[in-house]
Amino acid sequence: MTAIDTQFLLGLFDQDGGSLFADGRTALYRLYGLEGLLYIGISVSPLTRIRTHLREKPWGSQVLAIRIEYPDDAEAAEREAVRTERPRYNVIFNGRKDETS
Repeated sequence: MTAIDTQFLLGLFDQDGGSLFADGRTALYRLYGLEGLLYIGISVSPLTRIRTHLREKPWGSQVLAIRIEYPDDAEAAEREAVRTERPRYNVIFNGRKDETS
């Protein structure tokens, strides 16, 4: 990662590490790697949550792209997205158990 990339990513967080753009709404986020969709989740502070995944999950280093949206019902949107899109590392809602999550 270049210094410019690092600067950009750091600029997405406020001083407390919270997201600047969530505005109290619950976000639905998707994390992608070379092989496709890795994980789908929801959070009121999506950038902070994503940063946690990048640091703590064994698959965090595989993340190459992020998509964030704000559906009216994020919980329902997450359930439907996981069931239909079948991300590799989601355990809940996908009908299978992957021990590497």
